[in-house]
Amino acid sequence: MKRFSWMFLLALTAASAHLAMAQDAATTTAAPAAAPAASSQPMLPAGVPGPRVKLVNARLMEQGARIKEGVKSGTLTKETAQPLWAQVKAIRAQEKADMVQNGSRSLTDDQLASLIQMLDANSKAIYDAKHSGSASAAATSAASAPSTDTSSDPDSDSSN
Repeated sequence: MKRFSWMFLLALTAASAHLAMAQDAATTTAAPAAAPAASSQPMLPAGVPGPRVKLVNARLMEQGARIKEGVKSGTLTKETAQPLWAQVKAIRAQEKADMVQNGSRSLTDDQLASLIQMLDANSKAIYDAKHSGSASAAATSAASAPSTDTSSDPDSDSSN
């Protein structure tokens, strides 16, 4: 059942991205000749998010679901998931700041490229955290715990 839900979610995301690109292409080809050349975004009614925003939001939701599933299945600890959640929130905050800067609910090409780069990096971090297993959790807890081993300490006289 989980496999079907994930496949459905991926198909829905792909279909909405395809539809958004088709709408974007149709809108830009049907634009009147008097449209300003400086704007690469199609004109949207106020308050309606553009297809680029929907694409970013879909990926953010997908990443949130992957983190939640990892914690539920035990492949991620809550401590390991915290920075991943923080990055999802940071990407969403950046998206909102970009839209405020634009004065609309749309993103420019540069803003979209930046957000996609952040999403790709976070997706890889989620994958790495989920597939490194308990070794990463042990490494994380070992790194935060104070070390009592002096064998690697260069000031230790045990090697002389």
